[in-house]
Amino acid sequence: MGRCRVSALTTIEAPFDRLLGESPEEFLENLPGSAWLVIPGSGPGRPRALTTLLHGNEPSGFRAVHRWLKNGGRPAVDLHVCLASVEAARTAPFFTWRARRGGRDLNRCFKEPFEGYEGELAGSILERLNDLKPEALIDLHNTSGSGPAFSLASRVDAAHERLSSFFTLRMVRLRTELGTIMEATVASFPTLTVECGGVPDAESEETAFRGFKAFAEAPAPLRPEDTGPVELLESPIQVKLKPGLSLIYGDRSAEGIDLTLREDIDRLNYGVTAAGTEIGWIDRESLDFLDALIPEGSPPLSGMLRVRDGTLETARPLRFLLATTRADIGVSDCLFYLIASL
Repeated sequence: MGRCRVSALTTIEAPFDRLLGESPEEFLENLPGSAWLVIPGSGPGRPRALTTLLHGNEPSGFRAVHRWLKNGGRPAVDLHVCLASVEAARTAPFFTWRARRGGRDLNRCFKEPFEGYEGELAGSILERLNDLKPEALIDLHNTSGSGPAFSLASRVDAAHERLSSFFTLRMVRLRTELGTIMEATVASFPTLTVECGGVPDAESEETAFRGFKAFAEAPAPLRPEDTGPVELLESPIQVKLKPGLSLIYGDRSAEGIDLTLREDIDRLNYGVTAAGTEIGWIDRESLDFLDALIPEGSPPLSGMLRVRDGTLETARPLRFLLATTRADIGVSDCLFYLIASL
């Protein structure tokens, strides 16, 4: 194992042979905590950076890093990899918990004040990245439910389309402000969040591995002209359940529960959902149980969803993103994102 410097993050320099173990789970157990891996490149050029495991229940990026290192991967330029929410990820059962028990969502803490465990960790990660000034940063995630891969960008240009093309040709422009690592860094260097698909989806780990390998090993500098045609989806609306309300998933309304969403709602993450599609049941006839972050120029929530005889349904053709069937995530983060479709 290489040299280590312990702070809010532990810096570990290659080689990692003794650290990796035989499986991603063994690798996770061997880590001293949140870690910053430094992997020397085969040639000169600005370093590149990757963050993953910002959410402890989203392991595809972590598994991709382990597989690539076990295969003897060598980056084109120096590569820095941040493995963030290690404590949450290895709380039994492994890769189940989004954040530490009682802790905050780390990917909502990349803004002042950098206080508490997650705030200090986010501040340390940003300090490292700002000192490094990488050629680009990729932040690897899984979607909260089953779904296809896509990238999220708060800035859309040739550099960000090139980054997306390593993983997926579907890009979503995100205009909401949540306190994410992408929002905190995109003004300094190209930053892209990649949602590799759902944890149970077999393709997710291949998407993460193929994309990470291509990003790490691409000749320097990254060339925007190598990009394939990217499908751009604009300005999703984030839909949340109002605080204090209850949520379950099922096939009918449940007594004493504020909102029941259909138990297969994550299947709506694929393709376009037609107007008039039932997505849940509610004990009222208005949308006042929902909050929405609506980017400028997007339709109001009432133009997206409606309640009819206690049934929550789509009011127009919609694309769903990040719809989850986990009530804890639905309550603490959001129910889903919506994009109006023609």
